[in-house]
Amino acid sequence: MRSSRKHDLEFHHRLYRKGQLSKVREVLLEMKGSGVSPNRNTYNILVHGYCKLRWLKEAAEVVELMRANDMVPDIWTYNTIMRGLCDEGKVKEAISLRDEMESLRVMPDEVTYNTLIDGCFQWRKSVEAFKLVGK
Repeated sequence: MRSSRKHDLEFHHRLYRKGQLSKVREVLLEMKGSGVSPNRNTYNILVHGYCKLRWLKEAAEVVELMRANDMVPDIWTYNTIMRGLCDEGKVKEAISLRDEMESLRVMPDEVTYNTLIDGCFQWRKSVEAFKLVGK
């Protein structure tokens, strides 16, 4: 197993095993102190964890931290945040995020559209869902 992948799995396991997403900064500092730089997978794990807890503000902060470290969010990052937004009924924000990612040349995939369409129907926004199908 590649070294960075191994660290990602350990990071993920430690946070979920102990339910300690609130101690993320401490763990990130510990990683950096031991010479391991967080990579996109590390940040995506955090985004996923925060979205699962419905802590969308914290998930957005992780994305900003990624950008501050010259890391571009990828399709997985965007799809995860869109799912979190849809789960909270923030479908219009999720659709706006899709527009933002397209402007950054991160192209939506079938997961993106399935997430958005599912969110639209979940929150009875069928007009928006059919607009997405037409894209």
